[in-house]
Amino acid sequence: MSQLQLDYNAGQASQPCLGSSFLNPAAEFHVNSFPYDYVVIRDVFHEHIATALELVFEKVIAGGNSIGKVGEVGELIYDAINYTPTLWDLRNSPLGVFASPELRTFLAGLFDLQVDENMMIGMHRHQPPSKAGWPHTDFAVVSYPREPPNVGPFRFTYPGSPSHYSDDSRDRQPDAIKTARAIACLYYLGNDPDWRDGMGGETGIYCDRAATLLD
Repeated sequence: MSQLQLDYNAGQASQPCLGSSFLNPAAEFHVNSFPYDYVVIRDVFHEHIATALELVFEKVIAGGNSIGKVGEVGELIYDAINYTPTLWDLRNSPLGVFASPELRTFLAGLFDLQVDENMMIGMHRHQPPSKAGWPHTDFAVVSYPREPPNVGPFRFTYPGSPSHYSDDSRDRQPDAIKTARAIACLYYLGNDPDWRDGMGGETGIYCDRAATLLD
C-alpha cells in the first residue's frame, strides 16, 4: 500500500474552490466531525492526474530509505520506505500539483482554516506484511528553513534542508521558521485492485487517547 502525505500549516485565510483543472468534480466526499473534523474523498483527482502521480511515485520511491525509529523517546518504529521530493521534483514533475495554490485554497476552505506558505511532502511505501503503526496525532510545531519560498509561493522542506520539519522544540534551531501543522492529508496511490480486508494498509481513526478504534 502506498501513501503520499502532505501537510499544510497555519497562516493566511483561504476559501474552498471545486472548479479545478485537476480536481475531479465527480469525487465522492464523506465528511465527519467526530472525534475531530476529517474528510474522506474518493477519486479526488482526474484519472489522468492520478495516473501521472502513480507513475512518478513508482519511479522515485525506488530511491527511498527506511524510516525506522521515529522521535527521541521510546521505540517507535515506522515500517515504511520514505522519499522526500526534491525541489526539482516539485517544479518539473506531476508532483507540482501539490504546490498548486488552487489545491491549497480548496483544502483550507474545506476545513475553514487559515494557512501559510509552509508545506512538506513525504512519500511512503508500506511493503506487506508491514508492522502496524501506533495511534498518534500529526498536530505539532514544525521547523522550516528561514529561506524565501522555493516552489512558487510556497516554502517546502527538501533533502538537505538546513532545518528539520519534525523539530517541535522552542530552543533548538532558533533561526528556523516555527509554524503549526494545521492540515495533514493522506493520498493513496498505486493501490492493489485485489485488496481486501485483512491485507493491511488502512488508516485507523481513533476517538481517544486510550486508542479506541473508531473506524
